[in-house]
Amino acid sequence: MIRRIILIGILCATMPIMSHAQKGDWVKGSVTFYDNKTFNALLKFERKPKGETLHVYDGKETMTFSSKDIISFSYFDKTVNNTRTFVSVPIRSDYKREAFNMFLEMCYQGSKVSVLSRTTTPLPGSPGGNHKRSNKKIKNYTYEALFLWDHENDIVENYSLPTMKVDKLDKLQMPNKHLVYSLAWDSRKDFKKFIKENRLSFYSKDDLISMIDHYNLSNQHLTTKAE
Repeated sequence: MIRRIILIGILCATMPIMSHAQKGDWVKGSVTFYDNKTFNALLKFERKPKGETLHVYDGKETMTFSSKDIISFSYFDKTVNNTRTFVSVPIRSDYKREAFNMFLEMCYQGSKVSVLSRTTTPLPGSPGGNHKRSNKKIKNYTYEALFLWDHENDIVENYSLPTMKVDKLDKLQMPNKHLVYSLAWDSRKDFKKFIKENRLSFYSKDDLISMIDHYNLSNQHLTTKAE
């Protein structure tokens, strides 16, 4: 419970923040609504303390939507030379009975479990906006928190607390390895063997994705049977 309260406190803090997509101008992308209709349009995503909004320009007018109105949206990010997809998912906390929707980025999409991410960048001059590491001042750094989405139960839970991204060697803050083990509880012996043989670490984002990918592949027959 304490872990979740800390995370939600950081995500909903009143310090000014902006998403990666907010830094630039409008971008060409696509948006899918809850009636499963997909439209191509110009998009601009804004993340503010009071909530998240997606601005959609169809060539005639600009419309604004919240995470409750949209299933997902995607756009091509030239800075990483890749298409980025954001999905609207229900987040539950211990101190709120009702779930609230939030846009999270799809890092890895699996048949049973997916890895999601929320990245924020403190604005200059905001609390936490200045940081020193190895006696060097770091500018324009970002924080990333990871989540696991259990598709079968439609549950999204946080895996790690926001971690400052400087390079790939940065360790995830307070990773919840028990959450991963709970998913593979029926085959935990084989799962632990896979982690040990491949020298995977719960503190690594890439290693986490390898674990979840192994879990999805190992349980693929269960999905086939259900269908």
